[in-house]
Amino acid sequence: MNLIRKNLKQYNSLRLSSKADLFCEYENTDELKKLNGYCRKNNLRICVLGEGTNTIFPSRFKDVVAKSKNKKFKVEKNTVKIGAGVNWNEAVFKTIKNGCFGLENLAGIPGSVGAAPIQNIGAYGSEISEFVKNLECFDIKKNRVVNFLNKDCKFGYRKSVFQLNKGLIINEVTLTLNQKFSPNSSYFSPGIFSVKEDSNDIEYAKNWANKIIELRESKIPNKLDYPNVGSFFKNPLVSEKFFQNNKKLEKLKTFKREGDQIKLSAAEMIDKSDLKGMRLNNLGISSKHSLVFVNFGITTSREVKELENRVINVIMATYGIKLESEPIYL
Repeated sequence: MNLIRKNLKQYNSLRLSSKADLFCEYENTDELKKLNGYCRKNNLRICVLGEGTNTIFPSRFKDVVAKSKNKKFKVEKNTVKIGAGVNWNEAVFKTIKNGCFGLENLAGIPGSVGAAPIQNIGAYGSEISEFVKNLECFDIKKNRVVNFLNKDCKFGYRKSVFQLNKGLIINEVTLTLNQKFSPNSSYFSPGIFSVKEDSNDIEYAKNWANKIIELRESKIPNKLDYPNVGSFFKNPLVSEKFFQNNKKLEKLKTFKREGDQIKLSAAEMIDKSDLKGMRLNNLGISSKHSLVFVNFGITTSREVKELENRVINVIMATYGIKLESEPIYL
């Protein structure tokens, strides 16, 4: 275990200036156990980074910052075990290459495999929770490895037990995938999104995943040119009764979910509130996509929070709905 000082500006996709006095990389749970022992002795906590694509960094980390180097990728029939340090998009295409299908609609989502279950990443009618078999975690409080089955993860819309229990570090993800490719087109209207069917499942799935990436890139600014953390707000869920009693919601698009819940578009609310393109010093809402905050220069986590609160207050005043942010403040 080698603890060093580290400039973390390049480790977060919003490119916030951030430094860690104590930074290290680890490969397995044995190394995590040693690190945990050091932190207990010195009254420090462990802050684990993925690829910084869905997190807001402080200007300085007071505790130990750790990053996984676990690049494991093992396939047994339709079961795939993947290390937390693997890039998510690379994992999607490696599963396809190995004849395991189901993750295609999640192609192009930035971040690491270890971070994916925390937010229960999802896109275009798919969520990772559909495929999680179990997760290998390191429990900081118990100082040992623990395993979580799918039902233990308490998955919900952009939610999981790992958001509430900060002492759980995901080390390995096991997914159960399909051995036959069947595109998930439930999100798309007929004719709007289509890929020519191929008799070769691997090529068909690869083409579908690439089309998904094209669609994402047409909506979300490139992080290299316009530093951002993707969609900043969750699409709100409201009850049928609330929706019927709120006349301001009548003209908004609705997406039905299970039970007495209706999903609304946070982007549409922001658009109709004339917030798209607004700026706060060097931070602003993208003119390309109203759910994306973009860093145009030097900015801080404090300014990110200020812009977030401004949007939340306007939407609350207009629609009576409190938006929830997706990225996590570290």
